[in-house]
Amino acid sequence: MTSRSPDEIKLAHHNSRFTYQSDEGKFIDDWKIVKHTDAFEGDCEDYSLALLWMLSNGSFWTFWWNVFSFKGVVWFCKTRSGGGHAMLRWKGQWVDNIFPYYRKEPMHKAWFPYILPLMILKLILASIARKFRK
Repeated sequence: MTSRSPDEIKLAHHNSRFTYQSDEGKFIDDWKIVKHTDAFEGDCEDYSLALLWMLSNGSFWTFWWNVFSFKGVVWFCKTRSGGGHAMLRWKGQWVDNIFPYYRKEPMHKAWFPYILPLMILKLILASIARKFRK
């Protein structure tokens, strides 16, 4: 029996608590960082951001350092059917909610990374949009 790495254990825990819920029809993607360990619903961005948070040991500074240093990067990609999708690239491995395991090559066509400024902008715009929806 092979032992699992700490990252694989965190991924298994993350997958056990995640349920897919589309945010289709919203004007702006509802980006947010799910910071709790309970079961949660979300879309591909929520999956990637929450996993990155967990892999950053729930630390605000470590999360942003991982984004800044490109250790963990959320990528915009296109699925085989042509739909927009988000994936996480963590330490050179790819993972997403459709194929929820680490692999060396992406299963989707990676288009561009959400680098630090773009990621901050997406989170801010989503926060503003949530205030107007209430």
